[in-house]
Amino acid sequence: MRIVKALDGDAFAVQTNNRKLRHVQLDIRTVEAEQIADPATRFELGGSVDGIRFDDDGNPSEYFLLKHHPGSTHYGVTLDGQWVPADKVHHYFHATRPGQHRGMGEVVPALELFAMLRRYQYAVVTAAETAADLAVILKTTMPATGSAAALPLAETLPLMRGMAVAAPDGWEPAQMKAEQPTSTFDAFERRILMQIARCLNMPYIVAVMDATGANYSTMRGDYLVYRKHLAAERAEIERVILDPLLDKWIEEATVVDGMIPDGLPPRDRWTWRWRWDGFEHVDPVKEATAETVAIGNKTVTRAEACARRGKDWRQVFRQLAAEESYAAELGIDLSPSSTPAPSDQPQEQNQ
Repeated sequence: MRIVKALDGDAFAVQTNNRKLRHVQLDIRTVEAEQIADPATRFELGGSVDGIRFDDDGNPSEYFLLKHHPGSTHYGVTLDGQWVPADKVHHYFHATRPGQHRGMGEVVPALELFAMLRRYQYAVVTAAETAADLAVILKTTMPATGSAAALPLAETLPLMRGMAVAAPDGWEPAQMKAEQPTSTFDAFERRILMQIARCLNMPYIVAVMDATGANYSTMRGDYLVYRKHLAAERAEIERVILDPLLDKWIEEATVVDGMIPDGLPPRDRWTWRWRWDGFEHVDPVKEATAETVAIGNKTVTRAEACARRGKDWRQVFRQLAAEESYAAELGIDLSPSSTPAPSDQPQEQNQ
């Protein structure tokens, strides 16, 4: 759905009942954005926008799901469909203006840049091939009023390795110089790719998978913006897709014996957290030092520190307790060693 959002602008998932699943059979089926559209009888609709019907408060109430993709060329494809309640549809898109009900592809502003880069690369390759194909060019050395040996038009001569050629009287052989790619080719390509990656808030080094020319500071700065963008996307996915899906799952799980443990507080007091993959630090020693200081002065909890690595702090604590108990049983001391941490300052060498 995240990939489709970048390409088409919005992604849809419809809740379904999957009988192959055990216990809770709740499942979702992703559909193409084109399959959420107004039916053929558009003139009969009121209060709908491109396949979405709204209530009096402006909230989506139903989505019209076509049975077939409107661009399909298979026999028997129709524009028939059905209205699906909004609580069974997950609509994932980013609104950039008030009153916007459908999304626009994030890469749309870069479509012209893709074509421009492709044309420029083709032109460079064509120029290089042309220079390589013309092995030898004969140019006259005679003045305009003079005369040179007559040559047939567009005459060609097969070349062999190590052969010597004597040019006709008044003609001098020369090779075409390959002028492509120019010295500005790399700069132009880099600038275009940077503009394309900007549509996705993606750093250049991530888009091209090449950190040539970047240093530690620039990589850290670029990744800070990129990670904030990823955090915002993850929060949107939780709000639009994961949290509503969890609510539906709990509704079905409550009627299945053993799915919901006994002794839990009332549902309105439940809290949960979605765990995502953490971001690795370029310098693990600096990250660990900063984390230790933050935990020591009570500005960061251990739960937050574990969440940054995509781990559950309860599982971490259970594992630590199990390791310490087993080590004590074997007589192994797990207390931190007194080995000093590596320093960033170079050590003085003995003269």
